[in-house]
Amino acid sequence: MFPICIREAMRYSADWSALQYPRQWPRALEREALYAQLVGVVSGLGVDLGPGENKNSVGPLVGILFLTAAGLLVGSTAFTWWVGRIAQDSTRALTEQRSVIEELDHVLWTVEAAETGQWGYLLTGQDQYLESYNHALPEVHEHLKGLGHLVTTGHLPAEPVARVTTLVQEKLSEVDQTIQVRREQGLEPALVIVRSDRGRRIMESIRSEVARMRVEEEAEFHQAGGRAERATILRTVTFILTALLNLGFLSWAYRRIHGDMSQRRRAEEAAREAHRQVSTLLESISDSYYAMDRGWCFTQMNRNAAEYFGVEASSMVGRVYWDALPKARGSVFEIQYRKAMREGVAVHFEVYSPATSRWVEAHAYPSSDGLFVYFREITERKKREEELHRLNRTLKALSQSDQAMLRAKDEQQYIGEVCRVIVEGCGHAMAWVGYTEQDANKTVRPVAYAGFDEGYIDALRITWADTERGQGPTGTAIRTGKPSMCCNMQTDPRFEPWREEALKRGYASSIVLPLMADGGVFGALTIYCKSPDPFVEDEVQLLSDLASDLAYGITAIRLRLARARAEQELREAAEQRRLAMEAADLGAWDYRFDSGEVFWDDRCRDLFGVPAGDQVRYDTVISLIHPEDRAATDEAVRQAIAGKDGGAYHEEYRVIWGDGSVHWVASHGRAHFEGEGSSRRAVRFVGVNMDITERKQGEDALRKVSEDLQRSNQDLEQFAYVASHDLQEPLRMVAGYLQLIERRYKDKIDPAGREFIDFAVDGSTRMSRLISDLLDYSRINMRGKPAEPVEVEMVLGRVMRNLSASIAESGAVITHDPLPTVQADGTQLLQLFQNLIGNAIKFRCTDRPCRIHVAAWQKDAEWVFCIKDNGIGIDPQYAEQIFLIFQRLHSRKQYAGTGIGLAICKRIVERHGGRIWVEGCLGQGSTFFCTLDA
Repeated sequence: MFPICIREAMRYSADWSALQYPRQWPRALEREALYAQLVGVVSGLGVDLGPGENKNSVGPLVGILFLTAAGLLVGSTAFTWWVGRIAQDSTRALTEQRSVIEELDHVLWTVEAAETGQWGYLLTGQDQYLESYNHALPEVHEHLKGLGHLVTTGHLPAEPVARVTTLVQEKLSEVDQTIQVRREQGLEPALVIVRSDRGRRIMESIRSEVARMRVEEEAEFHQAGGRAERATILRTVTFILTALLNLGFLSWAYRRIHGDMSQRRRAEEAAREAHRQVSTLLESISDSYYAMDRGWCFTQMNRNAAEYFGVEASSMVGRVYWDALPKARGSVFEIQYRKAMREGVAVHFEVYSPATSRWVEAHAYPSSDGLFVYFREITERKKREEELHRLNRTLKALSQSDQAMLRAKDEQQYIGEVCRVIVEGCGHAMAWVGYTEQDANKTVRPVAYAGFDEGYIDALRITWADTERGQGPTGTAIRTGKPSMCCNMQTDPRFEPWREEALKRGYASSIVLPLMADGGVFGALTIYCKSPDPFVEDEVQLLSDLASDLAYGITAIRLRLARARAEQELREAAEQRRLAMEAADLGAWDYRFDSGEVFWDDRCRDLFGVPAGDQVRYDTVISLIHPEDRAATDEAVRQAIAGKDGGAYHEEYRVIWGDGSVHWVASHGRAHFEGEGSSRRAVRFVGVNMDITERKQGEDALRKVSEDLQRSNQDLEQFAYVASHDLQEPLRMVAGYLQLIERRYKDKIDPAGREFIDFAVDGSTRMSRLISDLLDYSRINMRGKPAEPVEVEMVLGRVMRNLSASIAESGAVITHDPLPTVQADGTQLLQLFQNLIGNAIKFRCTDRPCRIHVAAWQKDAEWVFCIKDNGIGIDPQYAEQIFLIFQRLHSRKQYAGTGIGLAICKRIVERHGGRIWVEGCLGQGSTFFCTLDA
């Protein structure tokens, strides 16, 4: 009974101290050691401390003293035991309250872990990020069951727990839905669910409910702690009094146990020395080390491990691994450690910590006491391995890009293949190539890309101008001709215009390499990565070499294709030249000044009547030319060789064949020169010859016909003029006598006779008008005046005065734009506008006011005049017919006239070197156009 009481008292004291002061756990362990020493001392005195203990016989005095002391101890122990029970109940209540708080915290932590897995998978789409979610899911349900058990035991109220359970289930449902949508439909639909803010609201509600319940439980926790503390103080005072009563007994017993204590002290010193040596050994190794018991509590930790975790080694001893390092929950550490502890096998693994951006290599060895862990940071080694891996991949991509240039059939295929090699071979997220445009905005035109894009390229709108959108990596690289990097898209201010779209696609950094040729930048190669600051100096150099090879490959392919096109064009041109010369019946010649020889093709020999095989020199050619043309031809050749008109040569001359026949030849050529300034000289003279004998004969015949036709036209115009002038007199006489007969014999002529006289007078009047119009028509060329500056606005004013009666009668409104001054015959220009405006008035619509507008504008080297009306219009099929002489579209009863007015207009315009035409539709008015030289 005695040792049990001591053990219980010390255990309760240690438990309460551990709960209230975690840093005093080592002190509790020292109390356990003190208990073990006390049991050893009492056993040495021969007191029965329980079953199986050794007994020794002592003298009566010692027995009496011991029994007295034992009686005091029993009494004090009984009192202490009673106080201990009180403290035990308080401690149990305190422990239960703590378990309630921990259960609430675990529910919140596991839900947050599930949400963390959701976000990792949502952003990356990789299943490895669901490990924390898959691990947290069963723990959530386990802790929810724990809350339900606390409700049944009365430690928690049922209503708040039900609310928390419902909210957690809603949150898990939302997380599961988001993961399913991300897996089946992609990132954007999943983001739509996230943007609804439902998950965040549910999570905030869970935190709020847990926080409220936690506050209530912590209040009860502090109350229970107060009770436990008071009971502990009472127990401690009692224990001290008991210790004082037994001080005398212990002093007396000191001599008896001194020997045993010395021996025990030496053993303990040896144990401490061994422990010190082990600790020194563990501290001296370069690896980090810590040990845990089977309850996952730290039992030892060396300095390197403490520095890695940023804590004091002594403060970690006795703490539970998962409480001291809560981020380890659900991680690879927990999975591997539990495997080692569960299966009793050593585990070795490497893991990356995104929180610290460090790699760790760990070895865990299970034992009967717990788990021993050695680990070391391998971040630098991993970086070197990754750098070496990337360099190897880049070197391989460099080699593959060279092979792609040899295989590529065209530029587009080559660039696309290089982008694919960079993405697939180097492991980058995306690569694209853009060419610089020389437009006003200095845009960068994407030509090829590979990798994850989803519309990113179309949204870039990059420029290499010195503007805000041109300050990004691509614009900077093109302007400076040097590589430009964005190490972190989230923080680099230059990347602001494209940050949102880039982060949506998981891009984190980029490098842009200029593509240069002939000392200038013609494009850029842009590479995107999903990790920040991924490019080391050696890799940048290799990628720069790759960009240089790409630029060289593009240039080489362009030259290769250009050479192929040029060769094909040369072949086609040669064939076309041959066919053209055959079709045009041309003969080619080449005069080489170094040898004095003239090279002729077969056709050229035929043109000069020279047999094939005969050697031809310049003197030979000159001797074959007609004597009358020889000197002029020789002089034209000398002028061309001297460089006149750039060495051009054009000459027509006669050639005398051996049979004495004469043939006309046209020669066209050009001299080619070498050197500059005074050393410039002709080295070659090439050209073609063409037989123009038939053309010359045709020109002679045509000249004779033209002369005869011109003479005939002049005779006809003279006849028309004379006939028109001479016919006026007899017509006036006939009309006059008919009118005289009508007046003198009016009473003697019956109505039929008077009607006949009216018909005869009307016919003679119309004939007189027709002859007058023919006279005007013939006068256009015969009596036309030389062109002189004429102000068209003044001409239009005279026309309106001449037509004032018609304008007043019809109510026509005539408007005009500013009109120019032109070189023309003023009289004929007046007649032109008067005829066109008079026709517009004549052919007006009776159901609407007559509107006429005159406009003019300059087009190239001529003025275009426009007379637009809103009259009866014209059928487009008669647009050419109305300008022919005597052509009418209406009867004389409908509209008076001879049908010569528009023919006169056409002849006037053509005499001035212009043209006239009409546009319009029936019922919608007409627009007459004519042109005059500016």
